[in-house]
Amino acid sequence: MKYAIIENSEVVNIINAEESFIEESRLNAVLLKDAFVDIGWKYIDGEFIKVDPPHIVPEKVTPRQIRLALLGANLLDQIESALQDPSNKAAKISWEYSIEINRDDALLNTFATSLGFKSEQLDQLFITAGSL
Repeated sequence: MKYAIIENSEVVNIINAEESFIEESRLNAVLLKDAFVDIGWKYIDGEFIKVDPPHIVPEKVTPRQIRLALLGANLLDQIESALQDPSNKAAKISWEYSIEINRDDALLNTFATSLGFKSEQLDQLFITAGSL
C-alpha cells in the first residue's frame, strides 16, 4: 500500500509499505488510496493541499526575455522612451548591447530606481522574464 509520510504537517516522503510496517515503525503515515499527493504538499485537518513552489528570482535573463516581460506589463515604451534621454547614455548602451541582463547590475538598479521602480517590481519582472 502507498503512504504519505508526514512531518510538521508536510509530506516528506511517499512510500510503498505493508500496514504492519507502518504500525511497527510508528511513522506518521497516511494511507493514499487513489489520491495523487507529492512531497512538499501540506497535510492539514485530514486534507492534502498542494503547495506551489516559491518563485525564485533569476540572477539573469536574456534581452529578449526582459523586453517581452516589459511588453507584457505595458512598460516597454516607458523604458525605451527614458533611454532616449542623453543622461541615460550608459544605460542605453547596456540595453542595446548586453547579451544578458543581470538582476544585481548596479546600472540597471539605478536606472530602474530613477524611473520609480521598486525592488519587488524588478523581481517580479525577472520572474516573469525567466518564464518566457
